[in-house]
Amino acid sequence: MRKRLSTNEILEVLAAYALRAISPDEADDVERELATMTSEELNLLSDYESVVGLLGYVVTPVEPPASLESTIMTKISEEVSTVQDSSLFSFVGTEDGAWHKLFDGISVKFLSEDLKNKTRTALLDMKAGSVLPRHLHKGREEVYCLEGYCTLNGQHVQKGDYLIAESGSIHEAVVFEVDCRIIAVLPEIEFLV
Repeated sequence: MRKRLSTNEILEVLAAYALRAISPDEADDVERELATMTSEELNLLSDYESVVGLLGYVVTPVEPPASLESTIMTKISEEVSTVQDSSLFSFVGTEDGAWHKLFDGISVKFLSEDLKNKTRTALLDMKAGSVLPRHLHKGREEVYCLEGYCTLNGQHVQKGDYLIAESGSIHEAVVFEVDCRIIAVLPEIEFLV
């Protein structure tokens, strides 16, 4: 437990506190002392904070040099690039991976697998007239419609729509009236055919 600041110590740090120019520990000390400060000390702090609030109005604005943005962005880029570990990223190009037939007129291309959460991210292409059978989600499914539309359990899902099916939910059979492409985070699914 820290000792109580003396009056002289409080007066020394009030201006710095008002400017937020002290360490977090010193700021904690001042804040603990606020309840026990004299009215004179509190008035002094209030005066300092008022002056600090006006400082921005007494400075003549200066246009920064045109090179400043470039310098800052370069510095940020250098700092980020030194931290980045390329093994933390995966890339799947348009031509990468294979499409697999799931059902007649329905193909899937797996993009990634999350072993911890037992999910796979995949693209699914459904041709007009194809049917995705009734199925049970054994985990949370997330679907984003990229092209076309479909109806899932009475909900019309079209390009740009996002849908979540929670674990334990059942999707009734889906008949695709038009070609449809979705990207989905798929849990383990049990088809109830």
